[in-house]
Amino acid sequence: RLLRGLIGNNNALKGAERELNQIEVYRANLLALDRYRRKPLEGRLRTLDILETRRRRKSRAEEKLDWNVLWKGNTIRHLVPGKDSGDMLSGENAPAVAGLLGDRLRAAFGEESPRDRIV
Repeated sequence: RLLRGLIGNNNALKGAERELNQIEVYRANLLALDRYRRKPLEGRLRTLDILETRRRRKSRAEEKLDWNVLWKGNTIRHLVPGKDSGDMLSGENAPAVAGLLGDRLRAAFGEESPRDRIV
């Protein structure tokens, strides 16, 4: 009876499907994290722009994250609205992040010499 009721209720099935998709994404993220080997960035990068949420940090380890381990050059940390990376790219937070990215891209391309530009 329960299964018959669920099959007849599309909303319940959509909720279950969403939950299964979230579990699959979580599983894929864990696999990627397990295989990831951190290496320092190399190349012609002028500045490493880091977007972090303004939420309170959960631990001192999070507060002491040293981005210089990954990049020895100029690092700029931007605090943006949102509670996590997904939230900072949605709803009311997205325009703030988009504006910041637009400003940083204009600054980057404005400082670039014409011969460095890729056309």
